[in-house]
Amino acid sequence: MEPSGQGGVAPAIPPAGPRVSAPLVPGAVTVESLERQLLIVSPHAEPERWADLHIRIAQLLLAIQPSLEDQREASRHLIAARKVVSPTADLDRYLALANGAAEGLASVARITSNPGLLAEAAEEYRAAIAVLTPQRPKDWVRFHLSLAWTEAERSELPDAPEGRRAAALTAAVASTQAVGPDVLPELWKNSVVVVGSIAGQWVRKHPSGADPKLADESLAILRRALAVEAERPDTFDVTTRASIALHTVDLLDSRFDATQDVGSLAEARDLLLASIADLKRKQQDDLAEMHTAALALVLGKLGGAHGSAADLEASVRLLQDLLAKADQSGVPATGSWTGSVIVTLADSSLRAADRFNDVEHYDRYAGTIRMALARLTAANRSDVIPNLQARLASLLVARHEIEAAPALLQEAVGLLQGALRANQAAGLDASARQNRLDLTIARHWLARHHRDRRLARAVLADQRALTKGFNRATETSDWALQRHAVAMTLKLVAELDGKPGLLDEAIKRIEEARAAMEETGMDMAQVEADRLDLYRLRKAAKR
Repeated sequence: MEPSGQGGVAPAIPPAGPRVSAPLVPGAVTVESLERQLLIVSPHAEPERWADLHIRIAQLLLAIQPSLEDQREASRHLIAARKVVSPTADLDRYLALANGAAEGLASVARITSNPGLLAEAAEEYRAAIAVLTPQRPKDWVRFHLSLAWTEAERSELPDAPEGRRAAALTAAVASTQAVGPDVLPELWKNSVVVVGSIAGQWVRKHPSGADPKLADESLAILRRALAVEAERPDTFDVTTRASIALHTVDLLDSRFDATQDVGSLAEARDLLLASIADLKRKQQDDLAEMHTAALALVLGKLGGAHGSAADLEASVRLLQDLLAKADQSGVPATGSWTGSVIVTLADSSLRAADRFNDVEHYDRYAGTIRMALARLTAANRSDVIPNLQARLASLLVARHEIEAAPALLQEAVGLLQGALRANQAAGLDASARQNRLDLTIARHWLARHHRDRRLARAVLADQRALTKGFNRATETSDWALQRHAVAMTLKLVAELDGKPGLLDEAIKRIEEARAAMEETGMDMAQVEADRLDLYRLRKAAKR
């Protein structure tokens, strides 16, 4: 064992020690004979002998090709021993028993996919952490990181309770309290890498719902690591430094999603630009391309936030260049990286089209998205195709509003029907409801263009059926959009069928939409214009 002040995790199963100098029972020692001894030993009266017996049993169970059951039982005996060992009197032994039990349980849990055993392993790591202070930095870091990885594993299990990944990140962040770039720097670097890895996964799972305090603590750790690297080049190897930069960008991106703080995106952009330049100098082209893809995403969001056409155009160009390079270098079109680039390209193209809001740009970006959709369809990326279909459909409807194009509306209807079928088949009810709503809006425009009374009435029926489809508290934007859509279709039916009485219901619906939009700070320009128009029409109808 390592009894130094800095500490160190001792062997998983410590020897019984000098307190046991002779066989505990005459003759051959077996698990059964030791278990019989336990029956006559009191853990309260003879805690040391009790612990020694459990440790010896664990050693025998693990001695020769132990089965999974043997490993699990050995861990149980180590836990029993730990519970009677005083951490004040023999901290090294206490830590070794907790570590040995946790590692054994976790090993069996991974093989058997047993979440209960992983939970027990996590509790053993916590038992060790509870008696530690940062004054034993080696033990402090190792137990916190072991707990972090165990909780991260638990978060990946089916039906994992909410908060497991946050628990993992909390442990990883705590591991850095005892070390730094000048205090056990190798352990500090290890902690930084774990914080980055778990934080990146955490914010991707909860892009705008991550705990802001924990996110800020994680971000501070990664920022410090990058500052140290800037002052002392090669503190981290090039791959690790690149990874830390990307995880930092993930956290900054998440902060923007949660707070709309454009400064976070600007920081992410500057970090990526510097990182790309450094990677190109070091001829790390593959890593530079990964950072370029991240930069394109950041520029797309930044352009959307600022309304900057230049940022949006730059995002689209970067992504198109990346795809061209991928094609030239033989990167599989079916690869997840290529797929992510295509999805980001589509996203930036949609933002750019919305920003320019003219026929030329709508047509150009619609072509880009059709190309992306064709590639993803060929790659059978069913995970993202429905989303892209729906977004292209929205673009086509917006394009029709500027200049009539019924063929594009019909294309939008087909795209939304395909997305709806896919999401229904996958059991994605929320996405399917959004598809149904968007489909009614596309069909509304068709009915309006062709002055089709029958289609307009069918659309109104579909939209009314969705009245209770969205939760006002948790799906406010969709709820408001549904009310606005109903109001506009009521107006259309009132006009086509000569039923001005429907305008009263239309006004009621648009007032509901307006109130919801006002509460959440949504753009109300269109709903305000439509609202005034409805009041004007009702006044004229009553003359």
